[in-house]
Amino acid sequence: MLAELGLDDANRNPDRSDGEVLEIALQMERQVNTLLALARCDSAAVSPAVEDVELDTLVDRAWRPHRATADRRLVDASFHLQEGAIVRTDPGLLQAIIGNLLSNAAVHAAPGSRVECEVVDRDGQIDFRLSNAAGSLETTDLPKLFEPFWRKDSARSDGTHTGLGLALVKSYAALLKRQVDTTLSEPGLFTVSFSMPAVS
Repeated sequence: MLAELGLDDANRNPDRSDGEVLEIALQMERQVNTLLALARCDSAAVSPAVEDVELDTLVDRAWRPHRATADRRLVDASFHLQEGAIVRTDPGLLQAIIGNLLSNAAVHAAPGSRVECEVVDRDGQIDFRLSNAAGSLETTDLPKLFEPFWRKDSARSDGTHTGLGLALVKSYAALLKRQVDTTLSEPGLFTVSFSMPAVS
């Protein structure tokens, strides 16, 4: 069906290249898949698995698909990952949460700026913290960040992203009974964080 829609768009817009048509179809497919994932979360159709997860390894794995985007935008990523930080959770859901947060930072951090990711054990709580330059983001925008399809400006509506990544983060975090917090500090530094009990 998505391919048919892409071909229909190509017929109406003959100047589009095959690559553009494919990208439109893939974009629509990503959006549908994310909407389906959100629907499954809302209907409690997702039942988290539980196992021990090394957070530093998971963060490294979650970053790999977004490294090229960061490099292309000259965004320097710095990771401070405590070795041996283990949590007991669903590894797939947690990787999806962290992967979407890292993707958001790689795409929306100011070009030429720095992204900092930290995983640290603080008195038996493993803290995950991700910070990047916020650009035009304002404090009043923070409650809207996790709303489906919300975008601050044209940089968030370039046609290559669904605007659903952070909504999925919120839904997956709720499944894991975690709260994702956001802050905006001077000079325009956006930080997103959450904590999980450490496995002793």
